[in-house]
Order: sequence, then C-alpha cells, then structure tokens
Amino acid sequence: MRRLLTFTCCLLAWCMARGQTGDNEWRYWFDENEGSAVHTTPLEDGTLDIDVSQLSEGIHSLHVQACIDGTLSAPETHMFTKTAQTANADSYDGMLVVDGGVALIEATATMDNGKLAFDFDVASLAPGMHTLQVTANTPDGVTTGSVEQLFVRELTDQEIGTMRCCYSVDNGEVTIAAGDRSGEKFDFDLDVSGLTDGIHELNYWLIADNGVCTSRGSAFFLKTTYMDPQKMTCYYTVDNINAVPQTGTLSDGVLHFNLDVSELSDGIHEVSYWVTADNGATSAPESAYFIKIPNGGTGIIEYEYWVNDDFDARQTITLDERVDPLSVIADIHVDPQAIRSSKFELAFVDGEPRVIAVNDLHLRFKDVGGRMTDTTASFEDPKVSEEVTEIIPLEPQHTISVASPEENGIRWFSAEAEEGDSLLFRAGSSCMLQLFSPTGELVYDASGSATTDFGGCLATESGTYYLALHDMATNASTIAVTYRRPDMPGCGDLNGDGGINISDVSLMVDCILNNTTQARDIWNADLNGDGQINISDVTWLVNLILQGN
Repeated sequence: MRRLLTFTCCLLAWCMARGQTGDNEWRYWFDENEGSAVHTTPLEDGTLDIDVSQLSEGIHSLHVQACIDGTLSAPETHMFTKTAQTANADSYDGMLVVDGGVALIEATATMDNGKLAFDFDVASLAPGMHTLQVTANTPDGVTTGSVEQLFVRELTDQEIGTMRCCYSVDNGEVTIAAGDRSGEKFDFDLDVSGLTDGIHELNYWLIADNGVCTSRGSAFFLKTTYMDPQKMTCYYTVDNINAVPQTGTLSDGVLHFNLDVSELSDGIHEVSYWVTADNGATSAPESAYFIKIPNGGTGIIEYEYWVNDDFDARQTITLDERVDPLSVIADIHVDPQAIRSSKFELAFVDGEPRVIAVNDLHLRFKDVGGRMTDTTASFEDPKVSEEVTEIIPLEPQHTISVASPEENGIRWFSAEAEEGDSLLFRAGSSCMLQLFSPTGELVYDASGSATTDFGGCLATESGTYYLALHDMATNASTIAVTYRRPDMPGCGDLNGDGGINISDVSLMVDCILNNTTQARDIWNADLNGDGQINISDVTWLVNLILQGN
C-alpha cells in the first residue's frame, strides 16, 4: 500500500526572496540516496506530498530542495520516524501501571481528536500523588510505546468527613475549633477575649477525621474594644488654637457636634477634629475649612477707584446697603490721561503711525469686616494720541548711538524686512524695547537686562517694522542700538563702538590667530557671509576702511 507523508516546506521563504510565488518544482530524497531524488510540485496550500511507502520502519532523514528556473536552493533536512501503518479504530485496549506496578489496570480508551482518553477507577489508591504509565494496543496487535505522567488522587467528601480548624495566635497555644465547610471555604469562630487591643498574627490549618492536614496559613488582624458611640466625645480646634470638647449627637452613624464661632473673625478658618472613647481610644484627626459669614450677610459696603498711579486722586463711593460686587454697575468718569511710555498702543491713521494712550483703572472693594479686594483693568483712550516723529532708520549688522529718550519719552526706530526675515535687536543698557509689525501688532517685548542681549522675532509680513525704546534704567545721555540680521553678512564693527577702523582690523586678526571670540560683536566679522572668519574677511574689512564705508 502506498503511504503519503504531508510535509510543509519552510523553503517557501527562499522562493519569495527570489520573487517567485507561483508554480515551481521541488525535489526530495531520503537518507543519503540523492540519486533516487523525486521531483514534485506543491499543493495549493504550499505543502508537499512525500511518498514513504518504500521506506522501512524506523528513523530516516528527508532532504528537500526548491528548483526555480533551473536554480536549486540549499537542501532543507528533517528527521522523522516511519511507524507501522495501523487501521483506523474508535477504541483501543490499554494497560495502566500505577506507581511502577503497585496496581495494574486494564482499560479501554476512546479516540478524541487524535488523543486516547482512558477512564479508570482510583478508589483503591491512597490519597496523594501517584505515577501512571500507559500503553495502548491497536486493533491489529501493535503495542505503542509507554507514556508516563503524574496525577493526584484527591479525597472525596465522604473520606474527608468532619473537618476542624487548628489555630494559634501570636505563636501561642494551639486551639482546636469546630466550623462549617462550604465549598472551598471553612468558617470558624476565633476567641479573642483574652487578647489585648492591637495587631496580632493568626496561624491556622485544617485537619480531617482521618488525620489528613492542610498546609498552614497565616494572617494578621486588628483587635479593638467596642466603644459605645453614646459615650464618645468630640474634640476640635479652630486655626490650631485650643482644643474644645463637645459631646455631640450620634445619628445614622454620624456624630454631630456644635462649633462655637462667636469669637472668630469673619472669613475663612480651619477646623480640626477627632473622637475619643471612654476607654481612651482616639480616632485619627480630620481637617476641613469653613467660612464665617458676618452678621447681616455678605456683600460690600464701599468701593473706590483711581487711574494709573494717581492713588491720591482716588474716588470713594459708600453704598446705602450691602451688595454683591458683581451687581455694582456704575458709570465711572475718567479724565483724559497723558500718554505713558510704560503702556501704549501703536495704530495707523491714514497710513501714518500714531501712539494711543492706554490707562489702568484700579478698583478696590470693602466689605463689612473691613477686608479689601483689588482688581485692575486696562483700556485704550483713542482721544489721546500723538504722531510718531523722528523715526531713526536702522541698517542690518550696524550699531548706532543716539540720545537717550527723555523721561516718559519714546525713541523710535524703523527697520525694513521681508516676510521670513530674522530680526534681532540689542540695547547698550537696560531699558524697555517693543517691536511693532507694519500693521501695528506687538511682536516683541523685552525689558531690563533682557534688552542687553539679542532678541527679536521672525517677520510675519513684509514692510516697515517700528522699534520703541523707552524707560531706561540709567541716566546715561546716550544709548547704543544694534540691529542684526543673522541671514546677512556682518558689517565689520567688531568692538561695537559704532565705527569701522583699524581697531576692528586688529581685533579680527587676533581672533583668527588665537581662535577666540573675544570681540563683543564677533558675528560682525563674517563680512563675505560664508559662515567662516578668515583672511578673506580681513581683506574685506581693510577695503571697507580704505573706501570710507
């Protein structure tokens, strides 16, 4: 009879690597007999039918190759065992050997999804672990090999009988207690009458009538003495001052007590509280916050307001009754205020830049307890404005020195830029710098020491940008302003004195020879814009000086 061995070939990956996933030819042979190689083609699912009918029973080697366009893959080799062919059957006789021969059991097995299933009686075996060796006889008289495994013979409910619990507390005397077994649970009563309050350790195990014991288990438990809620006393402190006892009333498991706030000031307070029993047991303290509302309710009785920093000119309004501050709606008259250099807006009228005044309105509310709440809101006053004049144009990569602005004055500069340009500015001393876009939007704002380092923004629109310098931190008569474009070559003013001369040449040569960056404006040394500082930049700088640029 011809027998076929279905073999799933792993060499499919080799075919896919060569781009071949369609029809191809395979060859296989057994053991070392390559001369008798058989050529075949795979089935639709990619497997091969291997004919083993001419092989003897026992271990053999199988060699398989793929052949594509005349090219052979490396052979894939597998070992397999050919066994005697058996007839199909629904049941098999078997021999079960328990514990190496203590019990010999003859049984009949049924086939279930390729596995033999045996039913056998273990009633005669002692409870516990045993070994089982199984052999099966096929209908044509062939005996399989022996299979061995372990199994546990468990106690039946009848064998267990009545169970009792043995336990000890804190490794003390062992006590035996009766209990109720329900499924996997065993309930018993634990006598703790002689234990002190606190944490204890419990060790326990179960024992059956036949002496079989479970393993020991351990657990911790807390023993507390019953406390009569009616005899509990609540203590509380307000703002951590003086503990006050309060008997309280218990209702639905909640202890209610009265809090005396007659001597407290109006406003927010913290209360901490805990409960103490008559035996001295005390609960952990809890805390909460509460608000004492003034007599007559909440609300404000007075408010006042002033503009900008003129606190002495504040107006005070006294109300006839307490009201919610959010319900106060009133027209507040504000006289025109002069433009302040510390806060303003830039607007364009007929295409010309103008400075618009921005003021701060300060409000202060007072309640019946004398507490005050402040708030501030800013607003523009378009009626107060002035034209921007004396605008100084800035050149990229240059530093200029100008007269310092007067007190509450603004020095204006302009810079032309295209969308996407990088705009950086720096002042010679601390001040306030604000950069406005061609449409008046504030795009950069710096103050204090931040203005002495380069800062700025990326141009989001093309046109003229306006730089405002004001509120200097010193009384210097002049101030230097540097405009830098990182995407453009330097101008040659290495020492930042506003001019280009032989001092800048000496500083550039020293930087090149010593490979240092000691110049304050070393970025200005890259005159040809190639990203490097070398002799070419020295030549450029000398030419600039000779040409008077």
